[in-house]
Amino acid sequence: MDTSAARRLDPGRLAALACAALLTLVAGRLLVDGITLQNRAGEESAASASRIFGGLLLAIIALSWAGGVTYRGGTAGRLPFGLVMWVCGGFGLLGGYWANRSEVLLSVIAATFPVAVLSVVLHGRWRTRQLDLERRAEERATALAARGRPTPGVIIGVEQTGRMFGDDPELRLNVRFTVDSRERSGTASRFYPGHDLPRTGDQVTVRYLPEDPSILDIQEDRRPPTLAPPAQPAYRGPELAAELERLARLHRDGALTDAEFSAAKGRLLS
Repeated sequence: MDTSAARRLDPGRLAALACAALLTLVAGRLLVDGITLQNRAGEESAASASRIFGGLLLAIIALSWAGGVTYRGGTAGRLPFGLVMWVCGGFGLLGGYWANRSEVLLSVIAATFPVAVLSVVLHGRWRTRQLDLERRAEERATALAARGRPTPGVIIGVEQTGRMFGDDPELRLNVRFTVDSRERSGTASRFYPGHDLPRTGDQVTVRYLPEDPSILDIQEDRRPPTLAPPAQPAYRGPELAAELERLARLHRDGALTDAEFSAAKGRLLS
């Protein structure tokens, strides 16, 4: 997996971030202009209200745009969220400084710079750890597809991990299966549709690695528990004789055919 290529800031991404920064610059200018006009007049006017509303609208559009660019490209391509927000917020404060030349706004930009640096450091650590987990999962899936062996299993436990993909929860399934006449158990996690959640007792097909059965996957062929047929009542001694007599009477009266009588008598005597 070439992570450097996915993370590189291509011209399109740079242009999108630049547009978001410019929008926050204009938004900051409009907001400070509107607040300044309102303070001078002592009351809200149409001019101040329109500037404040326009500034807020542009700020929402810019931050939403920047957020979409930040999370593009999966784990490898994701940018440090704190850094992107700091850049956009810094341009917004520069817009405010452009409006009233307040050095306080410049001080806020400088004071929050360490937060951006910390965001970059934490993001780098998270990204390295997440990419390692994804690499392991990919290697495991490849090994299971190439060398995995299927065997019947049964779900003995279902737990929620707390993660969601849309409306679909991620579940951790505990399964019991047999390897070389030995009973084993293991766990596997996956997102399942909310309308078709697995249950304890469902029969599944488990695919495991022969060299390490703890590495497994659960195939999507769940079946409800197999129910045993209801047991026939066992007749002993006088009860058996009475039941045979009852069947014979029904046979004589024509309620049972010869085939039905023979079958019923066979079930009683089996």
